[in-house]
Amino acid sequence: MRRNTTLFALALLVGFGLSTTLDARAGGVGEAPSGKREQVHELIMARLNSELGLTPEQSERLSRILRKSREQRVALKARARELTGQLRSANAGGDEKKIHQAIKQLSAVRVQLDGLDEQRFNEVKAILVPRQQAKYLLVMEDIRREVQAVRRASPPEGSPAAGAVRPSPP
Repeated sequence: MRRNTTLFALALLVGFGLSTTLDARAGGVGEAPSGKREQVHELIMARLNSELGLTPEQSERLSRILRKSREQRVALKARARELTGQLRSANAGGDEKKIHQAIKQLSAVRVQLDGLDEQRFNEVKAILVPRQQAKYLLVMEDIRREVQAVRRASPPEGSPAAGAVRPSPP
């Protein structure tokens, strides 16, 4: 079981972590290109189907909910990056009015991002029975932890640490 979760986390890392370099060239940092996002989505759905025992209808509805949530998150994160750039420019220029406006807009986007998980779970609750809801929360938390652990263990491609030569022990 542990081996399967490690393999699953590595597969997710391919979608999340290793595509950062490609995405950085396109202007976004930390977001996987859409093809990789879809692969990750399929891996997550396979795990949820297996562990929650979803019916075909539940699986289809859950897939739509997760895709919609992912698309909203990607759009909001892109907007947050754009607003952060505006804030940097306004701050460098010393324009108090532009600084205030950028902070206000960035705060609103962050509130929306914070609410996405709750919104998604409210939609998920409508299609799953309580035991499946519990398993959903547990599986999604496991996935999050597994991906974080793998990300911490391997530096992003293109980072200085990725190609660093490590001194041998004395």
